[in-house]
Amino acid sequence: MEPGSSTGPDDLLSHFGLREPPFGITPDTSFFYACASSQEALNTLLIAVANGEGFLKITGEVGTGKDAVVPQVPCYAGRQLG
Repeated sequence: MEPGSSTGPDDLLSHFGLREPPFGITPDTSFFYACASSQEALNTLLIAVANGEGFLKITGEVGTGKDAVVPQVPCYAGRQLG
């Protein structure tokens, strides 16, 4: 690619050898990595679900992984509770 040239999304995928766009509006939960803080948040949610808590409020700074952790709950809860 020439600097300053107009490129489309397909050109960028091809140039970098990607099969799909690397970033989207919502997180791709298939790339979830349970670092210590994410695992702690997930464990807290799982305990709340197991204890029949009705509503939970997840708070945190932008980019801390709230949207990545919450979709993991049904997957992990099924393993632990089922």
